[in-house]
Amino acid sequence: MIKKLPTFLRFCTAALALIFSLHTAMLRAELSFPAVFNHHMVLQREMPVPVFGKDLPGTTVTVEFGGQKKQAIADDKGIWKAVLDPMQASAEGRELTASGSSTVILKDILVGEVWMGAGQSNMVIPVSGAGYPSSYARDQDLPLIRYSRPPSDKERKPFSKTPHDMQWNPEWMVCTKENIPKFGGIMFAFADALHRELQVPIGIVNRAVGGTPVRFHLDQGELAADPFVQQVISEANAQTAQAAARAVELEAAYPRYVKEIKERVAATGEKISPVKKPVYATPSRIRDASLTGKKGVGYIMFIEPMLGMAMRGVVWDQGESGTGMLNGRVGLGMSTRFLIRQWRQHWPELPFIVQQKPSGQGRNTWGRLAPEEGKNAELPPTPPTYPWTSGHKPYEYLTLKDEPGTWMVNTMDLITSVHPGRKDMNGLRASEIALSEVYGIGSDDWRAPAFEKATFQGDTATVHFRHIGEGLTVKGTGTIQGFALAGEDQVFHWADAVIEGETVKVSSAKVSKPVAVRYAYAKRAYLAKFSVPVAPWANLFGANGRPVQIFRSDDWENVP
Repeated sequence: MIKKLPTFLRFCTAALALIFSLHTAMLRAELSFPAVFNHHMVLQREMPVPVFGKDLPGTTVTVEFGGQKKQAIADDKGIWKAVLDPMQASAEGRELTASGSSTVILKDILVGEVWMGAGQSNMVIPVSGAGYPSSYARDQDLPLIRYSRPPSDKERKPFSKTPHDMQWNPEWMVCTKENIPKFGGIMFAFADALHRELQVPIGIVNRAVGGTPVRFHLDQGELAADPFVQQVISEANAQTAQAAARAVELEAAYPRYVKEIKERVAATGEKISPVKKPVYATPSRIRDASLTGKKGVGYIMFIEPMLGMAMRGVVWDQGESGTGMLNGRVGLGMSTRFLIRQWRQHWPELPFIVQQKPSGQGRNTWGRLAPEEGKNAELPPTPPTYPWTSGHKPYEYLTLKDEPGTWMVNTMDLITSVHPGRKDMNGLRASEIALSEVYGIGSDDWRAPAFEKATFQGDTATVHFRHIGEGLTVKGTGTIQGFALAGEDQVFHWADAVIEGETVKVSSAKVSKPVAVRYAYAKRAYLAKFSVPVAPWANLFGANGRPVQIFRSDDWENVP
């Protein structure tokens, strides 16, 4: 009997361990939602609303909300999704219940309009640091505006090395006067304007992370099939191969060169010596299958867990850093286009409103002064230039302007810096676009006059515009600045410009027969010697107060 006791004890120990492990597994497998589903959230009105999460594989999950009852079965990975029928807006806080291996009840759930804010630090910076004027103070509760905040650096850090669905589990904040300073500066002004106009609950999901490149928010593997990506990779790798072959040739030629120099010295007595052997650098090869083929950390932690969530659209603000892709061969505009197209594989036709990056532009930047008080900076001696192929920030507008369902917030007359103030203006302008283009209400006064075409006759270029509204005007001084002309030699010179009706006539004494015209095409760094901190020299506006967007009529490659 005593001899059998150790076996019995071993059996009991093993049984207890099994029971404990099963219990632990069951606890881990209890029904759960991704972080975005939480108390006080807003569900999207007037479209099917997927409700999803995880549970034990094979478990039947029942979702109840607003008189609806929907069921789903967790798949072999434990993922389940039930879809609620479209609902009208409701300001009544109700419970959403999901029952499976356990029951989760989310309280105070509204139905209204849901938008995501994403990108970098300018989307993260809260109202308290966003430069709101005192006139914008909201000393009142706005309980129908709700906010799902981004995680803090401290909350995000444990997930960064092994990124996965980040369950930092924040409840949605209800907009009280005490909470307003914590809301994202851009998205609060955006939500406030929408709420005042639409009179429905507004939910904002902020998934921005400061200092992150576009690829942080992408599934890079999905880019492999993009024809443009494959073309860039192919061309870049061909150039690298050619450069490498040339380096081999030069390497082989160097000994012959040294021998020739020595023979020359011996024959002539000249006091010369061969130059030091140069280092033959070659451009780096782009790895195949679109970059690393990996999912970005932010995509894994924030985007993937909420793929398919019902929402109206996205406000995107990224470009202060990490703007390029594919070894710098793709700039901000094209990389943003990649992101838009990829996200739309999961959210078809999702509207995108992109905040333009004014940093470093030779534009009409009036700071905190009223435009009529602004002073135009002195023009530099020659037009500041920057290679078109660089994909520099000012030109993202030209890349994205024809992308369907995508609009850009014109920020050229706002404060220029990496973290500009007056984010209320960014949010308000984004709301004007949303109301006009997404909801079909309000006016199209948000549009700035935009380049349509240029015609050339003799020594004059005539520039025609779209969205002309009530016409064009000049601010700061009575003289239009920022236009440049070039002839067949492709050398640009400053030009004089005058408004004639709905066109601008442009000419220059240095260009007798122009074939190309540009406007506001510059980089701020070139103005440093003029001690101009923000380069406010391009000063053509629409009568609605919006600055004319950058444009160029030419498509010359590698012409600055």
